[in-house]
Amino acid sequence: DDMIDIAGFTRLTERVIWQAIENTGLAYKEWTVRKEVREKPILHLYLELRENGYVTEEQVAESVHHELKRLDAPYADLEVFLGLRPLEVTLLPENAFQGYMSRQQAAGADLAHLKPPHINPSDGIIDCLVNGTGKIPVTSKQKRQPETIHSK
Repeated sequence: DDMIDIAGFTRLTERVIWQAIENTGLAYKEWTVRKEVREKPILHLYLELRENGYVTEEQVAESVHHELKRLDAPYADLEVFLGLRPLEVTLLPENAFQGYMSRQQAAGADLAHLKPPHINPSDGIIDCLVNGTGKIPVTSKQKRQPETIHSK
């Protein structure tokens, strides 16, 4: 699914989220985002910056939130009508995405599955990006053989 529904108010696409990140002017390597439900639904952005030393997760969240409000009126309404600011940001360690792709390649994943999806990655993918660990299902390069079906 390439959309994230937040509280039934807005459906954010990969393109809108990417544009919001781009508009902040932050120098980043890669990102992924998913909906997580806690007390309230949140949009959790996992972002690997090119260089980080001066930017906090809160500053990044504020900048991206501002851009999302500008780009998507229903997202802005979440704050106006419900008092929600659903965006949370986790800054990933340096080379988190490269490490993920190296692990995928070593496990025999095909080229189409080396990078994690931008929208709604699994818990295993997030664990790998955040901690460098986690089980990730690998789509192998080997072709599956058709199963024989026996009819009675």
